[in-house]
Amino acid sequence: MVATHTPVLPESMSLDCYRKLHRARETARWLFLDLHTRPPNGLNQYYLPFVFSWLADDLNAIHQELSARGLFAAFQSPQESSDDQ
Repeated sequence: MVATHTPVLPESMSLDCYRKLHRARETARWLFLDLHTRPPNGLNQYYLPFVFSWLADDLNAIHQELSARGLFAAFQSPQESSDDQ
């Protein structure tokens, strides 16, 4: 039987990381419902770039924290982890 490597997960994430993850999830949920129920208009075109920029910032911060804690080490090559910084 061949043993497979199981990555060791960090014990916890920071409160800020959890808050950003929750905010990103709720924003995506709200955005889906808003775009699904309203007809397209100028307001959508105005706020969408800001919402996506904000989501990208939060998800990038989450990714950096979890990468620093070693969560993604088993999935990243050394070159990828140097590109994130």
